[in-house]
Amino acid sequence: MPASSFFRRIMGNDNSLPSDLKLEGVIKASDCWTQKSATLHKGVTKICVFEQSLLNENIELLQKLSKNLMLHRHPFILKYISSWKTNKMYYVATEYAEPLAHKISDIFPMQLCVGLFNILKAITFLQDQALSTHNNLNKDAIFVTNDECWKLGQLEMLCRKSVEEGDKSNGVNSDFQSLFTDQRSFTTLASEILDDKTNDDIPFVVEFRELCKLYISAKNPNPQFLQQLFRHPFFSHQFIVIYSFLIELPLKSECEKAEFFITVAEKLSSFPEELVARQLGTLLMSRLVLLNITAQNYLLPKIFNPRDDDNSSALFSEATLQKYIMPKLLNIFSLRDSQIRLIVLKYFSSFHRFFTKEQLQNKILPELLVGIKDTNEQLVAATLHTLADLVPILGASTVIGKGCTKLFADGRPLMKNEKNNGEEYSEGSRSSDTISVTEPEFIFAERPSPDGGEDSTVSIPIEIENATPSNGVHLNLIESTPPLKLTSVKPSSPIDIIEEVIKPEPLKPVKKKPLSLKYTPSLVTTEDLNTLDIKCSKSKNDDTEILLEEMFKAMEPVISKTAIVKVNDGENVNKFEVANVDCADEGWGDVNNWEDLEELVENE
Repeated sequence: MPASSFFRRIMGNDNSLPSDLKLEGVIKASDCWTQKSATLHKGVTKICVFEQSLLNENIELLQKLSKNLMLHRHPFILKYISSWKTNKMYYVATEYAEPLAHKISDIFPMQLCVGLFNILKAITFLQDQALSTHNNLNKDAIFVTNDECWKLGQLEMLCRKSVEEGDKSNGVNSDFQSLFTDQRSFTTLASEILDDKTNDDIPFVVEFRELCKLYISAKNPNPQFLQQLFRHPFFSHQFIVIYSFLIELPLKSECEKAEFFITVAEKLSSFPEELVARQLGTLLMSRLVLLNITAQNYLLPKIFNPRDDDNSSALFSEATLQKYIMPKLLNIFSLRDSQIRLIVLKYFSSFHRFFTKEQLQNKILPELLVGIKDTNEQLVAATLHTLADLVPILGASTVIGKGCTKLFADGRPLMKNEKNNGEEYSEGSRSSDTISVTEPEFIFAERPSPDGGEDSTVSIPIEIENATPSNGVHLNLIESTPPLKLTSVKPSSPIDIIEEVIKPEPLKPVKKKPLSLKYTPSLVTTEDLNTLDIKCSKSKNDDTEILLEEMFKAMEPVISKTAIVKVNDGENVNKFEVANVDCADEGWGDVNNWEDLEELVENE
């Protein structure tokens, strides 16, 4: 809510301070009034309050200041908000601004030129449009807003030109003398501010300063002197031309606007980026600029996109964009204008990283959540894209609300990368609780042909390749058959058990020998069927045989007899009590072994 609307709503006839107004520290104190900073809307809006005691003899000056600020409205005159009085004090509220003396040490030389241009505009407005003279122009009468804009204040001595000659109530003798007073005051002010500046700092500043000094000592004043100063090169160089066009943008035609926005970015690139951001940042992001089609195509992309190697034509670097432009964009998000919101969301992915996490969560996110409820489908779609950019920063639960649950599983396969002759998981592979080891490769020989092949003996040697407890046992029977890969073995596998119990010495690798199937002529006539069995030649390493034997013993299952529980049917016994019954006589009965069973069959 604007501060002026707030005061109109709450003030009425109640002679007391607004309930939402909080006075803060003193900015400046003088004989006429005391300037203090204050806040409205729970600290959101910052304003200035001029106060004076009703019993003070200068209270009339503060009342005149209030009246003149309320009557004379101009972009470069301090903006009036409201005034009220209590039983003891009188207050005047204006927009927040600080005296020039507090700011002059921290501004660019070019901003001195722009500031004097603003004050000259305000003085000529009072003389030409309001038919008045200021009569109190000095450094103390100039205030600087947060947007680096100079504004004219201290209008308590203002008087109209219709004042009759001889009336000295305001300290003037005639209209002409008052006019000359303002002219001489302005030239004196300009000479003091530009005293140590050179043409390298501001174009034509030396010539302008000399002109001001000459006019101070002039005996014949020129009534049109201040208007003629606008045509001096000091007030007509490139930066002032751009600044003047932006402040007068509502008065320009569409053709003039289009021509201006096509070339303004290239012209601004010749000035320091910090100067452009501080002095022109607010004007470049005004409503009229954001909604202009030509500006959207030629100017805005170079403002919202930071300058880097890929975008060297942008106006601002990341540091300048974050320091000066982001605070202004943060205020734009509170505007409920669909077209402006669409323009800002279009470039949101380019500058959202320059906001702090608190700003994104507390100020921008609530405004975006309002946008998804609008009936404008284009606005809703753009807002959803913007919310997607916030999820990696704020988290899904913050952006879409609480109650997120894991509903999808990660189905990516395990991936391995060979590195340094070893097996390591790649960065993108999934983690696993099992230990990946090399499994034995079993390769079986092809069965002999049934025609004439029964009398042949096939000798298939079993070779153990690199058999170590860490990588498993490799059984390689025939090289021609592709290996069969088994699943990974967990740490509690039989191989690990064998490693702890036996701990065999590492075996030397045995070279693979090609195997061939050979028919033995001496075995063809043999009638013993045992010779037709496939026999495996024993390995020369006896430790390996012990290792295999112990491994299979550990895998032998243990079958225990199941106990049968029988419930006693007695009357006085609790039905929940159980008793173990010996079942040793059940099962096979008296037949204790297979030999007795064979004798029983023979006798029958």
